Amino acid sequence: GRPGSANEGLILFLVRFSVRVESYLLFIIEHIRRDAYLERAGAAYEAKIRGLPGHSEQALLVDLQEKHKNLREVLEEGVMTMLFDWARLAARKKDKLLNECCRAHAHMAILYKNTPPGKMASRDISIFLSSQIFLNMNHRWFNQKRSDSKKKKKNIVPDDWLGISEFELYDTFEAKRSWIAKWLRENKENASEVLNCVERVVTFRGSVDHLNPGELDHDVQWVEVDDVPGNFVPKVGAPTEAWRTARKDEDFHSWLLRMTLGPPACSGIISVNIGRYITKGEGMQLLPDWALDSAEYIEGFGQPNVHVSDKEITANRYWKEIIGHHHDIMLWCPDVRGPEADAGVGGTAAGGSKRRYHPSGLQDSEKWMPEVLEPVRARVQALAQLDLFFKGEVSDGPDAQAVLYGVLDSEVGEGKSRKRVRTIKEVFMQRQPPLVEVYDVREYGRQFYRCLAFSSDTKWSFHAPQGSEKMLFSPLANSWVLATGSVDQLVESTFSVMVYRAVVERFGRQMYMPTWMLQGLLPDALLERYSFWRSEKEGVGAMLVGDEIEQCDAPKRIRITIQRDKEGGKYLATVERFSLKEPKDKSKKGRYCLWPEDTAKEPEVLINLRNNPGDLAMLLARVENFSQVLAWAEKGPTAALKRIEIPRLGLSFSEAGGRLRCEQHAGFWLMDRKCPLEVQRLVAQWGGGTLLLEDDCGEMIVVVSATAEPLRPAAYGAPMAGVEKYLPGQLVFRSGKEEWMKNLTGGACHYHYPVHPSGAFVFTPTLSAALYLLLCRFLTWHFSDVVAMASTIGEITTNEEQQLWRQLKLLELDCHADAIACRLHLSLAMLQYGGVMMPPWDAQEQFRQYLRKRHLVSADCALSLAQEQALLDQPGAGTCPELKLRSAVLAQLKKLDPAPLPVNLGPLVDDDGFDRTVDKSFLTDVGFFGRLTAAVTGAGDALY
Repeated sequence: GRPGSANEGLILFLVRFSVRVESYLLFIIEHIRRDAYLERAGAAYEAKIRGLPGHSEQALLVDLQEKHKNLREVLEEGVMTMLFDWARLAARKKDKLLNECCRAHAHMAILYKNTPPGKMASRDISIFLSSQIFLNMNHRWFNQKRSDSKKKKKNIVPDDWLGISEFELYDTFEAKRSWIAKWLRENKENASEVLNCVERVVTFRGSVDHLNPGELDHDVQWVEVDDVPGNFVPKVGAPTEAWRTARKDEDFHSWLLRMTLGPPACSGIISVNIGRYITKGEGMQLLPDWALDSAEYIEGFGQPNVHVSDKEITANRYWKEIIGHHHDIMLWCPDVRGPEADAGVGGTAAGGSKRRYHPSGLQDSEKWMPEVLEPVRARVQALAQLDLFFKGEVSDGPDAQAVLYGVLDSEVGEGKSRKRVRTIKEVFMQRQPPLVEVYDVREYGRQFYRCLAFSSDTKWSFHAPQGSEKMLFSPLANSWVLATGSVDQLVESTFSVMVYRAVVERFGRQMYMPTWMLQGLLPDALLERYSFWRSEKEGVGAMLVGDEIEQCDAPKRIRITIQRDKEGGKYLATVERFSLKEPKDKSKKGRYCLWPEDTAKEPEVLINLRNNPGDLAMLLARVENFSQVLAWAEKGPTAALKRIEIPRLGLSFSEAGGRLRCEQHAGFWLMDRKCPLEVQRLVAQWGGGTLLLEDDCGEMIVVVSATAEPLRPAAYGAPMAGVEKYLPGQLVFRSGKEEWMKNLTGGACHYHYPVHPSGAFVFTPTLSAALYLLLCRFLTWHFSDVVAMASTIGEITTNEEQQLWRQLKLLELDCHADAIACRLHLSLAMLQYGGVMMPPWDAQEQFRQYLRKRHLVSADCALSLAQEQALLDQPGAGTCPELKLRSAVLAQLKKLDPAPLPVNLGPLVDDDGFDRTVDKSFLTDVGFFGRLTAAVTGAGDALY
């Protein structure tokens, strides 16, 4: 076996079972030898157990002693060697097998449960003591979270379960603690050897018998600390009598802290009393729970099985070093003083003013603000109730921006815990495209940062905040938009966990920037791929550095520099992307932060298409939110567009010959000419959300986002009145919803539809693409196209297909006569697949509505008599009077004479000379055969 294997649990069970058998054997042996189980004088009569062999069973005693000797040899040789190898193997892979290593050490320790202390040799003491200290430093004893999870999930074994009762291990350690301390005190020469072995094991530098390759043997001499029996330190760093003496004007707290930390030369303490290896400071400990429970730590470092030691402890901060990783973590207590303690937050020192915002009292450069802000305030009550004040200057022009701020003040809690909480809200607004964003000012590490809380239009925002969703109408854009987030949330000061690193000499010490801190400032596409660190070193040329989070084939590095504009007003950020080259040192291959930049390749600069949006920005906004659109340009004065990436859709375009060529669809580029009229009518069936690609032959492809859920504003709570609720109108596309995304099939998250040369219809390569087009056609009231597609829908199997099929449920309330007929056509198409694939509506109820509006149904959507009969033949149709009557009518229609009626077509035109000329001009038509092949192969999937 080996640690982490499938048979690990069975093998360790047999080890524990053998120790239990040995305990019982020793109990019987001692009972026979003493005729009782207690050696104490005067207790023989009371301690004797009836039914167990006594002093007269000497032959049995010899036999049992021989069996115990054989069992002990197996445990000390075969089993101990196996566990020893397991622990050594798991220690080498501690990042993945630390829990398995703890289990191996726990079972090595329990093998000595029945060993009298006097029979333990120096190697036995080394193994036992190192196992105890290793467990104390790497295992979470009596973990309440582990106990709670076992109660919730029965028969689930936690990863850090030792397999042995933790009380039993504690009892074993305690039984031998005093004797081991005495043995180390009396055997000073052997004690140093034992303690060096212990230090080697607990610091992962080797095992009891060997050092790891490349490790140096320091051969330290250890001594016991005077006045602290059981604590051993290296002789070089042992505290002297002068060190223990209180200094002048030194209070008790300072003296006790100095005694705990030890002299500067003291590199480590092995305490037999508590079974710990204590490094400089508070000692080497497991990562505290407050770090494990922190999202910032998980994002910035993430490794749970590391050791830390204290660097500094103050009234409001705990500063710990992650041993061996060149990272630090800090825990800051919440700042109870509130934002008003910092004059630069929301006040006049930060560019704020006491001039209140009111739509009727604005200057000429500010009169555009109500057109953007007031429609949002009308729908968001919390924003309407917030008193807003101007912050900074307001510019004019198409790219105008403005910042307001307000204070949300309220009491939270009940009884004695009731308190007042104040949260500063910063409102950012942009004129074109019209956008309103609300940021919460949060305290983090005794500094204040912005956190995006609300966006009035997820299409143009760099992040879609979590929270409620609303449909808003934008008068400037003349369209419905999707707003997300909340404005009424109070943000209390909490404990802050900060992560630092010092691994790259060029950038110096860096602080990890949590994702929430950059949301809304940088596109989510960058935050999902890179982890950002803020440099504290001056003159590094970059304030923020982004490193790749996942392994990739062509790693990049993001560098962000921040500086003021020429007028000294706004701060401007320049986002650059550098290619990396693989280092020669193999030890650095897994850490992209240590890779050098490839100077042979020019860096790229990110373009903010949201400022002054042109035709390209408006085109890209059709298929994806700007949080997932990256436009890169060449670095230089021209800043020519070089590349566009839409990572969530799996699309990218590179500039070549003045065109943006698609890298996923070879030979196609973004159409740069006016769309033909017939194709415009075809594209209208998707209700927006499309891109058109074209190639050299004039062939076109329609590309739509598979991550975008099409919605009707009226069906999603948009405030509409009267008949407007029942008209198709504009569609709103909700992109990136987690529930929607998880059902998508792997691969590119977009659908592409080749357009027929006639421009009259498209081909659907997959059933998912067909269902998405069907859904959009239904939403946009292209009913005749829906009917034509109904018979082409195949069996729905994947989660993606089922998700699109379920969306048709939202259209059940569409009362248009043709919509009812379309639902019936889809019901008929699914009859061949049985009840499993029935549509999400009651077909009999739909048929009743159809009969009431049959005179209003168009000819393209009307059901044939055979189709009506197929619906009437379904179970339950005979119980409704309306359906009974229609069934009787159909029965009478079948009895009518089906004889054909003659039709006079008039005189026939002479066809002399028709098709007499041999026309071979098609041979010179470029791409004709390619289009012909595509038409033939896709004819079966063509949807009209």
